[in-house]
Amino acid sequence: MKKTKRILLLMAMPCLLQGCVGHDRALFVTKTNVGVDLDTQPPTAQINIARKEAVIEPTFANGETPPVLGSFAMNSRGMFADVSSTFSGGDAAVTMATLYSDDTVRVTDSEYSTLATNFDSTIELENAPTGGVFRVKKGLLGGEGDTKIELNGPQGTKPFYFATVTSIGLKATWNGATGPAPDSFKLGFNRKEFAWAPVFGEPKPNERNKHKVKMPSFLATIDSSSGASTMSDTGVAVVQHFATGKAADRMALRKPVRMAMAKRLDPAAAKEIPTFTVEPDPNSAKIQTWLYPNGVGGDYVPENLEKIKAFINSEGLNMTVTDFIDSKESKTERQKFVSQESL
Repeated sequence: MKKTKRILLLMAMPCLLQGCVGHDRALFVTKTNVGVDLDTQPPTAQINIARKEAVIEPTFANGETPPVLGSFAMNSRGMFADVSSTFSGGDAAVTMATLYSDDTVRVTDSEYSTLATNFDSTIELENAPTGGVFRVKKGLLGGEGDTKIELNGPQGTKPFYFATVTSIGLKATWNGATGPAPDSFKLGFNRKEFAWAPVFGEPKPNERNKHKVKMPSFLATIDSSSGASTMSDTGVAVVQHFATGKAADRMALRKPVRMAMAKRLDPAAAKEIPTFTVEPDPNSAKIQTWLYPNGVGGDYVPENLEKIKAFINSEGLNMTVTDFIDSKESKTERQKFVSQESL
């Protein structure tokens, strides 16, 4: 963990010194502690529930900024705690906030092209943004004078650093400098999330808004629960997702991923949302093949989709097409549908 922190700090230091964070970079960090956190670097002593969040990013005309979204929720049950956290930026952050606890959206859905416009985080500007100016003192970074900072262009490539570190339970580390005593001791839930993302600008001279600004998409979620009703029924369950780019966009479309945020931030509403156990069977595969002849991810057969929806309604099922195809709870109805359609 300490090696990871040092690497991230070293990577970020040149840009922090030059002042590009907040101009052509977005820095988004969070730190969460539920339990005990004792550390020597930096000196820390916490026995509490603590959450730190920070973002430094460019601000454009009308106060627009590249979107980021972070959430943290905890439900304490005696010595146990259920914790969930989400950390996202770019299109994934917009998708998480827009869909929230809505049903899963598939890119192959007929309405996806219309919905997708709601997930686009591009900032449109009438005028090209002017870069900030940072004065470099003599001897710092090899020179002195004014350094103008511009947005990254559409032709260039820039590194994107994205990392999470999570500890659930007991964690102690030694670096040798503190003798036999550990230099870090953590008990409970401890998580750090870090994103250092380039912000790109692209001129569009033939459009009304002649400049487009966007940053990469990223998404990290964790949903943990623990309990001990009896000695034989004690355990911890953890689900974690970590994605960037188009993968993050696709993950944010899925309701189970977003429920890590929704079910504890809005528990009353979440209770009204049915949840199902993913347990596909051979009939699931038959329906998938029938619906997607060219494979899942390819074009679907519209009339077959309508038949599935009609069947779901006729059976009085409160579930999506995805849940019907994959869930344990719809196994009996799925068998009936396969027989009805002679699949």
